Amino acid sequence: MNSPIATLPARADVVSANAPRAEHVRGLHTITGQYLYDRFVGDHDGDTTRMGIVRYAVENCDTDTFKKALKDMVAIAEKHGDAAKKTAQNHQTVMRLAYGAWKFASPHLNMLGADDKTGYQAMRVLGKQALEKAGRKWDGSKADSKADKEAARFDKIQAHRLAEIREANPQNDGESPAAWEVRCRGLLAAELAENEGAGAEKLMARANVCELADKVKKLCGDDYLAVLQHLLDNLPPEVEMTIG
Repeated sequence: MNSPIATLPARADVVSANAPRAEHVRGLHTITGQYLYDRFVGDHDGDTTRMGIVRYAVENCDTDTFKKALKDMVAIAEKHGDAAKKTAQNHQTVMRLAYGAWKFASPHLNMLGADDKTGYQAMRVLGKQALEKAGRKWDGSKADSKADKEAARFDKIQAHRLAEIREANPQNDGESPAAWEVRCRGLLAAELAENEGAGAEKLMARANVCELADKVKKLCGDDYLAVLQHLLDNLPPEVEMTIG
C-alpha cells in the first residue's frame, strides 16, 4: 500500500536547488508597495523576517511586479517625510540586490557562502558581489562592462566641460550658432590633446574632485567649506581648482 505522504503534490515554493526556501508569508499572494512599506519602513511587526519576504518574492513575483512594488514603497514613504523616504530607498537597494542575486546569480551567491541563514544586511554585500560576478543587474539584464561605464562617464564629463566652455566663450557678434559650436568644441579638443593627451587625464581628475566635493558637502553640512579647502590645499599640482 502506498504511503499517503507519497501522493502529496511536490512543494511549489522551491524554484531550484540553489535558491533558499522561502518562509511562509501568511495571507500574501501579491507583494505590493504598501505591504513593503508597512514591513520595512512602517511600524508593522509581522511574523516573517525581511529575508523571508525577499525569498517569497524571488519564488512568487516576476521582476516587473517586484520592481513596481519597490517603486511604490518609496513613493508611499515620500509622503511621510524625508527620513521615511531615505529609509525606503535604503531598503530598496538591499532588496534589489538580494532579489536579483538569488534569482539571477544564485550559483555565484552560493560560492560566496550565502545560504538560508544569510542575514538581510549581509545580502547588501554578497548580493552585489554575486551580480557583478554574473555580469547582471539586479533585474537580470546584462550589466555594463567596466570599460563601458568609464566611457559613458567620460562622455558625461566632456559634455559638462563643453557647457562650461560655452559659458566662458559666448557667441560673438556675427558668428553663426554652428561656427560658435565648432569654436567651442575646438577649445575642448585642444584641452584634451594638451601635453600629448594629458589634458584628458586632467579633466578626469578635475571631475573626480568635483564628485568628491559634492559628497563632502552632503556629509559635512555647514563645515563643508573648511573641509573642501583642506582638500584643495592638498591637490596634486596638475589639478587647478578653487572654491567658488
